[in-house]
Amino acid sequence: MPTYLHIDLNCFFASVEQQANPFLRGKPIGIVADPTGRYVRRGVLATASYPAKAKGVKSGMPAFQAKQLCPEIILIGGDGDKYEYISNCFNNIVRRYSDDVTQFSIDEAYMEVDSVRHLLGSPTTIAHNIKQAMREELGTCITCSIGIGPNRILAKLASDLQKPDGLVEITHENKFEVLRSVPLDALAGIGPKTRAHLEALGIVDFDDLYKADDLFLKNAFGVWGINLKRVAQGHESGFFRYTHNQQKSIGHSRTVNANMETLEQLKPLLKRLSSKVGQRARKHGLVGQTVHVQLKYWDFEHWGMQRKLGFGINDDSAIYKEALGLLVTHRQPTKPVRLVGVSISDTREDVQGDLSCRLQFHTS
Repeated sequence: MPTYLHIDLNCFFASVEQQANPFLRGKPIGIVADPTGRYVRRGVLATASYPAKAKGVKSGMPAFQAKQLCPEIILIGGDGDKYEYISNCFNNIVRRYSDDVTQFSIDEAYMEVDSVRHLLGSPTTIAHNIKQAMREELGTCITCSIGIGPNRILAKLASDLQKPDGLVEITHENKFEVLRSVPLDALAGIGPKTRAHLEALGIVDFDDLYKADDLFLKNAFGVWGINLKRVAQGHESGFFRYTHNQQKSIGHSRTVNANMETLEQLKPLLKRLSSKVGQRARKHGLVGQTVHVQLKYWDFEHWGMQRKLGFGINDDSAIYKEALGLLVTHRQPTKPVRLVGVSISDTREDVQGDLSCRLQFHTS
């Protein structure tokens, strides 16, 4: 049985700034999507430190409102290059402990560790070692909460249960006890709107969802309703299916400094991510037969869609074309986006690729 770790960097942008500037440590700070620092008071908070959150400050809140709730808050223009550099360092650390790592966003990653426990110890031991490596290499201000679970969705829930710097394990034995203790929207894939819809139907907790009739759920939500019930049973939802049972997937994602609201804003980032995926695939001599696009909206609701091609691709433009098609067809056009991800899966060896070209390629 697989075992997954979900590693979530705590208040990532704020923690990076506090690590870089000792004056900011222990103080309420807010990171605003304005790298120039000239318009921070008119911007929207990307994240806030825990002292600011204790005063009611939240991500996505206008800076002026944060100032009203916490007059002493220090507003800082976000530095995307700095955060991406630390994110890459974080990614390098976790990849020492498993070959099966998916960097889900700039500040979180999933990894499967059952295949390496005979070399590196139990999942708990691996989690402690990752925390220690982060303290030594990134600094004591940059902490993470790690969740351990039998699948990705429960591992993520576990990481959310204890912040900051937490370590929680959900097992097959205790998963129902844990699910009974949390609200419906505690799990990835169930946003506030879905929770409200469920509650309007009389489904107010995971016990209700577990007992709900399949046909009733399908009539209310379509096929997604069956996935919701699988969540209540402690299984992975359809949202995570794109990486489940795949031997290897290649993906890149990026959290943006300012929410993107239009397709024209999203296209350049989607193209860059598609190019990175294609470059990595060619470097490893692989093609992918499924293309997946993921979004995280401003309200932290997740969206994901995939297309099975029936043939393999690793060309930048081909990946971009498929990813753009998914985005145009399926995204919610009225919701601002804060994270975009592109990946390919169902990978196999590229038997037609030019090996000499692949050997000469170097990623940035």
